Amino acid sequence: MIRVFRSTVIPASVERVWSIVRDFNALPIWLPAAARSEIEGGMDPATIGCIRRVVADDNTIVRQRLTELSDAEHRCSYALLSASYPMRNYTATFQLHPVTDVGHCYMTWFGDFNVDPDKEADTVRFVGEKVFGGAFAKLVSLVAQ
Repeated sequence: MIRVFRSTVIPASVERVWSIVRDFNALPIWLPAAARSEIEGGMDPATIGCIRRVVADDNTIVRQRLTELSDAEHRCSYALLSASYPMRNYTATFQLHPVTDVGHCYMTWFGDFNVDPDKEADTVRFVGEKVFGGAFAKLVSLVAQ
């Protein structure tokens, strides 16, 4: 199993960043690779087990199930149900932590998955740079507004 881990410091409070990322259906707001999102069956996006259907910027359809949402820990976990990407058994978690001396937010994000060896380097780069890195950059931009 492969693990991709990335982290960053966002110049805003944990509460401010959590208010953006907490909504499981708000991915297009803070992930440039996500064009549209909807929660299947009209479920509340804070309900564990709800499924979001994301249309990516390349028109790929991605379905993900919410597996954890903790306001106390500022943590969200989800599992990939289907996509045309080469990874299998993908699960991911992001979490926010306060940087108390300056009032900023330290965000960690990791994804675990299986992938064929010949696709490993490209998939690791895609997840780390386009997904996680793209989201971090967009969040920094959003809190600066």
